[in-house]
Amino acid sequence: MNETHTDKEGTPVSREGNPRGMRHLLERHLDLIIAVFYTLCLIFWADQLPLKMGTATVSLPMVVILTALIAHHAFYYVVSLLKTTIEKGRFQRFVDEISQVLAMALVIIIFIVQAFKIPSGSMLETLQIGDHLLVNKFIYTFVEVERGDVVVFKFPPEPHIDYIKRVVGLPGDRIRIEAKRVYVNDEPFVTGFEQFKDSQLQTGSPRDNMKEFQVPQGNYFMLGDNRDNSFDSRFWGFVPEENIVGKAFILYFSWDSENSAVRFNRIGRLIR
Repeated sequence: MNETHTDKEGTPVSREGNPRGMRHLLERHLDLIIAVFYTLCLIFWADQLPLKMGTATVSLPMVVILTALIAHHAFYYVVSLLKTTIEKGRFQRFVDEISQVLAMALVIIIFIVQAFKIPSGSMLETLQIGDHLLVNKFIYTFVEVERGDVVVFKFPPEPHIDYIKRVVGLPGDRIRIEAKRVYVNDEPFVTGFEQFKDSQLQTGSPRDNMKEFQVPQGNYFMLGDNRDNSFDSRFWGFVPEENIVGKAFILYFSWDSENSAVRFNRIGRLIR
């Protein structure tokens, strides 16, 4: 039960706290909060920011933008501490609004959901070239990676590149490939989504035959669903757990570049 008392005019006042006061406190320190958040973005998450250029591991345009916004918010926060009044003009208020939207967008991109586009056919027919998908970045905080999950991860030889494949081997699994068929812990591993477009067997390549091996602890073995045309763990090894970005879960757009048309029948499709 919340206790109340009356003010001098007899109006009931709650002892729980003053929401208006909390709001005022937040508004007073908003510039500091945003400046600190952008600084953390530059220190810890620069490789996850949008507006990347080429193969750079750091998003240089976003670094410039965030540095400018940090200076903007830091300036106005220091001014407020000095009790100096500087009226923000229309442009400064516009920058504040854009900055707040950007901050919310970066929170979503870095911690919650991120969008990716499929540029190759290594996951056909599950994922088509031109598919745009969303990846759940926090799900593996609460659940374990499961065999069969379609995940986005940082390519171990070149971590600035994002790959998407299906998890086939978990830590400790024993895996072998015989004539294209995958066996996990001596059992055939079939998802129903894999496809084989080349009827020929490559005897001198790990594509179609691999001797039994064990997946190291803290690592995963990944394969593309388009088994005959996928550059995956068979060729470059295991994916460390820390490289996993998240689980792909839904298509939000799909563009067929060959026919210059939207694939409306794929929009909203869950990824399995």
